[in-house]
Amino acid sequence: MRKILAIVIIAAIAVGATVVSAKGAKVRRELRIFNAKVPEMKLLGESDMEFMYDYTWSVDTTVDDAFKTERMILQIAPDMSMFSSYGKIQVDSLLMCSTSDDILANPERYMKGLSESVVKRRSDNTITVTDKICNDWFRFSEPVPDFRWELTGEEKEVLGYLCQGARCTFRGRDFTAWFTDDIPVSDGPWKFCGLPGLILEAGDSAGEYVFKCVGIYSTRRRNMEEYDVSYNRTDRIGYYNTRHSYDINPYSYAQTVSGTTVTCTDEYGNPDPTAFDPMPLDYDYIERDWNGKR
Repeated sequence: MRKILAIVIIAAIAVGATVVSAKGAKVRRELRIFNAKVPEMKLLGESDMEFMYDYTWSVDTTVDDAFKTERMILQIAPDMSMFSSYGKIQVDSLLMCSTSDDILANPERYMKGLSESVVKRRSDNTITVTDKICNDWFRFSEPVPDFRWELTGEEKEVLGYLCQGARCTFRGRDFTAWFTDDIPVSDGPWKFCGLPGLILEAGDSAGEYVFKCVGIYSTRRRNMEEYDVSYNRTDRIGYYNTRHSYDINPYSYAQTVSGTTVTCTDEYGNPDPTAFDPMPLDYDYIERDWNGKR
């Protein structure tokens, strides 16, 4: 059974559901809210290389096939890089040429793409993460981590490139990465970097978070942009605490923090008071140390 809510508010759309897996295990509640108008953009730079990745992650570790996959783009410039959702870029382009009637007729079409972006700046050796939680934007920065990679001596081919293996333990997970020095850029998907070549694949030992390069464009230029919005400044642990508060109870978060009125009913149209009860997650974030785990 899926408990659905749909809300239309001024200049925004919200769609939510309690998702139930085929085996009856609740995966999670979802509430996606976005402004029907794309915010103004702020230019950060221009990339001269692009790499496409498929990012796959588990949304329920108690169910074998409960995974999501998102197409991501790594844009690289001489002084910085940006890892963000390619699907989000496409949706923004679609929104810019769509009418309100188009959006209201098929809101799901416009609710694709992760909001999180990761920007690495070589000038000051920092990583800046921005993300949208419910209807609020967040930003935090941290020094580029020391992953303490150890070469494994293993090799494998990825997209025609001979890659070397490397391992590290990072914030509660054991990761293996595959990099090629034929692309002499010390970068990679998400926060990964610090190896003598581009990381084309990376994943944790449990297979819950996996990044695989699926396309290389060594001379493509594209603007590197972020939303020019009012961000809530936080730190990494504060961000994960907020993310967790939202994920276990999105409808309550929307009402108490974002000021959105949420009404949830069952398939018969009856109010569902249990929709506002916290629901423990059957997965953990890619960085598991946010709540003290190592």
